[in-house]
Amino acid sequence: MGAGGRNRRLTFEKLSETKDSAGGLIQTYTKDFNRWASLRGVTGNEKYISEQLVSLVSHKIIVLRDSKTKGLNNNYRATYSGRIFDIKAVINIREENKELLILADEVIT
Repeated sequence: MGAGGRNRRLTFEKLSETKDSAGGLIQTYTKDFNRWASLRGVTGNEKYISEQLVSLVSHKIIVLRDSKTKGLNNNYRATYSGRIFDIKAVINIREENKELLILADEVIT
């Protein structure tokens, strides 16, 4: 994908867990980094199947693979313009270590 296709500036946030005074877990997301990305809705005809069932995804995100993005997994989420996208899967496109396809589900609040 050419640079023109990555025309959205996304923020990637990492999940962290801390214990409250009662010993319960509190989950929070903290900003980790920003990247230019392609953000595209998934059509009803597109399905993704791997070794196990992946929950429904509403969007595909494509970013360049680098020292930060190569660590993306489902403990991250992406935000863009007030919207939140839970990351469900990260795929190294054609195993070339150049671009990552991120399958995500938009959180409707």
